[in-house]
This record gives sequence, structure tokens and C-alpha cells, in this order.
Amino acid sequence: MLSMAAFFAIITMLQILSFPGQFAYEARSGQGTQLARWVLTFIVGVWFLFAQISLIALSRVITLIYRGQLISSNGKRWMDFLARSLFAGTLYGVGVTLFAAIQADDPGPVVVVATITLFTATISVVGFFFRLQINSSTEKEIEKS
Repeated sequence: MLSMAAFFAIITMLQILSFPGQFAYEARSGQGTQLARWVLTFIVGVWFLFAQISLIALSRVITLIYRGQLISSNGKRWMDFLARSLFAGTLYGVGVTLFAAIQADDPGPVVVVATITLFTATISVVGFFFRLQINSSTEKEIEKS
């Protein structure tokens, strides 16, 4: 949980300080247009928001696992939320990748964004299968009751 809290803090720092600071530096040095910097700041900020939401849901799922309560209606609800947030982040990442591919004249950023999107997609697929397993187990527990 401590590592997840640290990861959340790092994402928040990147969201609030690092990327806006990078874009401010680019503005001072005359790189790119102001509209592009604002659009990129918004796009990256929203993507980080998906990561933060997923981390919160994951921490709740881990807490329920630790307490032995994952196979419950509460566990089902949090696992559904986690799977949906990962899927939404993946879809958003696909959009970001396409946007980057259309706009970029350098393939480097596109490769980085596509790699992050592929990583998110892989985690999303794993989350989907965990969700199916938990949902079927929860339904069996409810039938027993």
C-alpha cells in the first residue's frame, strides 16, 4: 500500500508540476504553439487522472483481499470499478496515441505513448479476467446464502 501511495504521489506531482512546467519552459523557449501546449497539458492531465482513479480502486481491491472480503458485493463493486477505469484509460490512451501519431513529426513521443497505451491495455485485459472470476465467485457465494 505504501508503494501505491508513493506512486499516486508521483503521478500527482507529474500532473500538477512536471508536465505544466515542461510546457511553460517550451513556451519561454518559443517551441510549439500555445494552443498545442494547452491541449497537451489537458490530455496528459486527464490521462494521469485515469491512473489515479485506477490506483484508488486497486488499493480498495487490495484492502478487500487483505481482509478476505474480495468475494463479496463490495469486492464485486470495486473490481468492476477498477476494470472499467482501466478500460477507459486504455481507450483514452488509444485516442492519445492516434492524436500523437497525427500531430508528431518525431516518432519518439508516439512510441512512448503507444507503449504506455499497450501497457495499460495489458493491465486492462488482466483486470477484465479478474473481474469475471470475482463476479462468478460472488454469484456462487450469493446462491449458497
